Amino acid sequence: MIKQKPRLGSDLGKDITPFAVISTPSTYKHQLFIHNNLEQQEEMIAIVDTLYSASERDEVVIHLNSGGGNIDSLDTLLMAMASCPAHIHVIGTGNIASAATFILLAADSFEISPFATLLFHTVTFGVYGQSQDNLELTQFLHDESERLMRTYYKHLFTPEEIDDMIVNKRQKYLTSEQFTSRWEVANKKIEEEEKQSQTKAFNLEDLYEEVLTREQLLKLTKPQLAQYVLGEISVDVDDNGKLVLTPIEE
Repeated sequence: MIKQKPRLGSDLGKDITPFAVISTPSTYKHQLFIHNNLEQQEEMIAIVDTLYSASERDEVVIHLNSGGGNIDSLDTLLMAMASCPAHIHVIGTGNIASAATFILLAADSFEISPFATLLFHTVTFGVYGQSQDNLELTQFLHDESERLMRTYYKHLFTPEEIDDMIVNKRQKYLTSEQFTSRWEVANKKIEEEEKQSQTKAFNLEDLYEEVLTREQLLKLTKPQLAQYVLGEISVDVDDNGKLVLTPIEE
C-alpha cells in the first residue's frame, strides 16, 4: 500500500505549458537502512547527515525493519525527517515496532510487506536515583510519551484505543493489511483537516483584508481587536468613515 501526503507547492506549474527544456536537474536516490534498534544518537550520524544534506530534487528511501529503541534517538531522526526537503519513502518489512512505527508515519510515502508485523505501545524505560527524583522524571517521561503518541497515532487509532494503550498498558499488534486499512481511513481524516485549515485561513484573510482595511484595523484598541477576532463585536464603517462597534449577542 502506498501512502502519499501532499507537499506545499505541489500544484505549482501544473497548468503552465512548457516551451522548451533547457536541462534536466540531476536527482539522487539515497538508500538508508534501519535494520536494528535505535540506540545511541551517534550511531545515526550517517543517516541524519543524509537527511539534512539531501536536496529537494532527491529521493530518500528508508528500508525499515526495527524493533524500536531510544526515544531521544527517535526524536533526532524525526526532526531530521521533518527538515529534509527531499521526498522520503519508507519500505517497511519484517518487524516494525515501538519507536519504529513513528518513522513509518512520519514519511511522505511508504510501502509495506504483506508479511510485516507492527507493534504499538507506550514508552518503556527504567531510572535510577532518589525516589522523589524518579517520581518526577517518570511522570515527565510518561506525559511526553503520551503527547508523542497522541500526535502521531491520533488518526490511526481512536482516542479510546490510545487511552487503552496508555492507561491499561495495552500493546496493539497490527498486520500490514490491518495497518493499511486503518491508514486509508486516517488519510481521509488528514485530508479533511487540511481542507478545513485552508478554509479557516481563507476566512481569516477575508476578515482582515476585505471587511476592514489595515488603516481601519489600526484604529482599534488591543481589547477591541481581540473582541473583533473572537466574534464578540462587529465593526462597520459609516458614511463618514468612522468605525461603529456593535456587541454581538449569543
